[in-house]
Amino acid sequence: MKISSQSRTLLLTAALFTLAALSAYAFLWFGIKRANERASLLGNEIEVAERGEQELKAMKTLVSDTKPLREKLDGYFIPADGAVVFFESVEALGAAAGVSVSLESVSVEPLPDSALAETVRVVVRAEGQFAAVLRFLALLETTPHAGQIEQFSFVANAPDKKGSSPWRADVTIRVLKLTAPAARTPS
Repeated sequence: MKISSQSRTLLLTAALFTLAALSAYAFLWFGIKRANERASLLGNEIEVAERGEQELKAMKTLVSDTKPLREKLDGYFIPADGAVVFFESVEALGAAAGVSVSLESVSVEPLPDSALAETVRVVVRAEGQFAAVLRFLALLETTPHAGQIEQFSFVANAPDKKGSSPWRADVTIRVLKLTAPAARTPS
């Protein structure tokens, strides 16, 4: 069986068209596959970005909702730059109670395992009438600062020229003080 040249040309042309069609089909199939993969990747990125945006909104809401509580909590500590204000507030407590107050000593001790806070140890001397000294101790004990009265002594002094016996209280207190400004968010 002899194949004519026209048939051979036709067969060769059909084979070339088939090969070209298969090549175009493969090219288009791989192109569509890559486009689908890219669309899926972009869809995942959009989903992650939306989730991040929702988390950011939730975090901003949480920050604004907890602002009063954080401000109240900040009041329990002496700010990093607020030691002088604290000492003045102790003296003001003495004035409010009607006693003379002097700060006898101040020392700072680091807190173990804390880079954000340290303890301030203050020895305060208050002198005045018995009731006023007791009132000062009560006021000192109820200050909002996170601390404690470590020790105190209560002594009756010798009568003064007026014949009254002033009392003296030496009180040692420890108060927490921040060492570095806490991370703040814009309000």
